[in-house]
Amino acid sequence: MVSDTLLDRCTVALTEALMRDVAPTIEQKAHARRAVEAVLDHLSYELVSLAERRPSMTVHGVAMLLREKMW
Repeated sequence: MVSDTLLDRCTVALTEALMRDVAPTIEQKAHARRAVEAVLDHLSYELVSLAERRPSMTVHGVAMLLREKMW
C-alpha cells in the first residue's frame, strides 16, 4: 500500500525527474526518499524561521517569501 504523504509525493516527483525513461531500483528509491526527507526537514526549519521573523505574515506570504529566496 502506498501512502499519500507529502514525503511520498515528493519522492515520486524526484525519482521521476531523475529517472526519466528508466525505472528506478529499490535502492535508488530509498536514496531519493532520504534525500527528500532531508530537504523537507530543512524546509520546515526555513519556514519556521521566516514565520518567526515576520509573525504578522500569512502562511501564503511566508511561502511566497521562501520562493523568492530560492532564486
